[in-house]
Amino acid sequence: MPCPDFDISIIKRSENRSAVAAAAYQSGSRLFSEYDQRWKDYTNKREVVCEGILLPGHAPPEYKDRQVLWNAVEAVEKNWNSQLARKFRMALPREVPGDQYPEMVRRYCTEQFVSRGMICDYAIHDKGDGNPHVHIQLTMRSLDADGKWMPKATKVFVLDGNGRKIRLPSGCWKVKMTMTNDWNDRSNADLWRTAWADIQNEYLARNNREERVDLRSYERQGIDKLPTVHMGPSVTAMERRGIVTNIGNLNRDIVSANKLMSRLQAAIKSLGEWIAVLVELSHEIREILKDRQEPTVMDYMNNYFLLRADERDGWNGRANLRATVADHEKLMAIIEYLNANDLVTVEDLRQRIGKLEEKNKSSRQTIRSAEKRICEIEKTREVYASYLVLKKVNAEYQKKHFKKARERFYEEHKSEVDEFRYAYRYLMKHGAEKDGSALSIDLGKLAEEEAQLNARISKADAQINEIASDLSQLRQIRYYLGKVMPEPEEIREVVRTDPDRRVSVLEQLARNRKLSAERKNDTDRRNGTYREELS
Repeated sequence: MPCPDFDISIIKRSENRSAVAAAAYQSGSRLFSEYDQRWKDYTNKREVVCEGILLPGHAPPEYKDRQVLWNAVEAVEKNWNSQLARKFRMALPREVPGDQYPEMVRRYCTEQFVSRGMICDYAIHDKGDGNPHVHIQLTMRSLDADGKWMPKATKVFVLDGNGRKIRLPSGCWKVKMTMTNDWNDRSNADLWRTAWADIQNEYLARNNREERVDLRSYERQGIDKLPTVHMGPSVTAMERRGIVTNIGNLNRDIVSANKLMSRLQAAIKSLGEWIAVLVELSHEIREILKDRQEPTVMDYMNNYFLLRADERDGWNGRANLRATVADHEKLMAIIEYLNANDLVTVEDLRQRIGKLEEKNKSSRQTIRSAEKRICEIEKTREVYASYLVLKKVNAEYQKKHFKKARERFYEEHKSEVDEFRYAYRYLMKHGAEKDGSALSIDLGKLAEEEAQLNARISKADAQINEIASDLSQLRQIRYYLGKVMPEPEEIREVVRTDPDRRVSVLEQLARNRKLSAERKNDTDRRNGTYREELS
């Protein structure tokens, strides 16, 4: 299955976000925030199909009330930049019946979060548009045995080699912060993603589905494949209405490139496995021949076409002529390919396949890096367009100098202000030039860079087409060699019976003629017997 959505984020007060508002949004409810003395009303959200709060055993039972819980969380956080809660948004598998979602989510939350002391607020959303997903909001502070919030970190004195405290030049003692829990450890993200994939796969198997989920990136899975660009709800809606978008076109190009590169890689792998066996056989033949000349690839090709001529024995004149001309054209094409690439021995074929693999790998890397940068350019254009649209709203917001008027405006235009802030931060990280408080992006420069990247991709595509043509010829050669490549025992027999003659597979052709004649005689004899019985 394609890698489903799995997003982890932090609700931060420094971004003017509210844990109460986030909880109201995901649960589709109306909650009062004591921090800013405002109601957070999202009762208009109709897609919430299931919601609930899971508590560890030592948590106060009143935290089952969503409003009580998240107001308590916000009350204990005193700093302007406090991290209030951890948020998850995870896709649910459409292949699993919807009535099993609550059980799946509650089990995952209990095993991964509640068992470690977190309070878990979850809500399952499903509009019926094929995008079922779950929102999970977690507390970030541990609770002590009495159900009281613990500090996130404690100060510990740093000691010297003699066990004494170290005094800094400022006169203060040197200290370090020690976290009271390990929930912020980055390694948890991989554990949580793996656990969610495992539980989805369990439910898929339970429902007799063959699909399986893997939440690792293509690179970490060892899959040589370009990831597509996340389109977002607006672009997805446009594509569904039949409106072609740049990101949609880019994703279609990536899907097409992945299919072609997958076919080439499979062909190279198959040829590599074949040539390894052939090289080993070739070495064995060389050992048997010792000082005599090893048959070349062209020798084997000639033997194949002699075998083909032998197979046409008995055909009528016109059919024989057409087949002979066709075989001659194929032989000329093979000779031209072998001469153009200096392919004489089986070892030369092995080296040629190795070079094609390296060339294919280089082309894939070129396309991958160029497509990745083009994705960034498309994202920058999209964010910059949003920034320009929302700049006016943010300018009005900045003019509100009185606290209540500012808060009222923010509540009315929360999504626009938040989106503007995101756009501002994104553009600052991606090369925007600052003129006072305004940002600008040189769209002409981006277009020029995109054109250069597309030219690089076109060149790599041309190389891939050349590789595909080479592989087609090599697959044809593999077929021919498979028909006439002698076994070592046959080579030994030739060496034993006629030491001075150059090794070929003419003996094999003679045997084929003999076997063919014997088969024909047997068939004629059976047919004659059958006719006699009928008469």
